[in-house]
Amino acid sequence: ILNIEETLGVNPEGDYDTVDARLDAIEGSTSIATVTSSETLSFSTHRTVLVDASDEDIIITLPDATTGTGRFDVKKIDSSSNTVTIQPSEDQTVDGADEIIINFQCDSYTVVSNQENWFIV
Repeated sequence: ILNIEETLGVNPEGDYDTVDARLDAIEGSTSIATVTSSETLSFSTHRTVLVDASDEDIIITLPDATTGTGRFDVKKIDSSSNTVTIQPSEDQTVDGADEIIINFQCDSYTVVSNQENWFIV
């Protein structure tokens, strides 16, 4: 059970903005973005990324895992034959691989950082 005062360091009585901000920091951003071109993700602005690769192959670059902890959900939403590549920052891997390639509509990956590398969950 999450004790908000101890875990987040705030009094939840009337301090909802701070509670929400700190929960987002723990869980990662809750935003949903749809992208149609290659993009570098950010711990502070991305969480769920819907990728429309109808026009071209798209590369989704993960942020440097050493700069934060968090998770990203990446899903290919189009039916084209174009691919979505998820790649970590330089000198990092995703479950030991240099990249993950998504080929088919509705396929998705969730990746998490442990502040050293990326892992598929």
